[in-house]
Amino acid sequence: MENLAQNCVTSKDYLTAYFKSNAFSRFGVEIKKYIWFKQARFLNPMKKEYYLRRFVEEEISKFINKGEVNIPFLEFSLVTGCNFECKSCEIPLQAFSQNRIQITAEQFKTQFDKICNSVSSIRHLVLTLPNR
Repeated sequence: MENLAQNCVTSKDYLTAYFKSNAFSRFGVEIKKYIWFKQARFLNPMKKEYYLRRFVEEEISKFINKGEVNIPFLEFSLVTGCNFECKSCEIPLQAFSQNRIQITAEQFKTQFDKICNSVSSIRHLVLTLPNR
């Protein structure tokens, strides 16, 4: 992992967190796919640590051998004229409301396309829309 961090010009801690986050996300997605859609194979929750270890190894291999970069989780909250201050707000970004930006739909599409074109996959994508 140390050599990989040096080659990628990033810290070992960051890479470790990246691979673990991807493995954890992948485990969750596989469980959901099996429960909701019967599309994935059954993963025994009692063997979670085994699967996570295996998924981390696979993530590292794909990153090194194929150059794959996967985003484990990406969330966008799309709102219009919202100040994130309603007490019944379902959008979990109230604490980060100072980080909001105002862009057009076309600008959003352009930025999202840039993200999609620079990664191999986004394992879990959430678009939150206001409930009005």
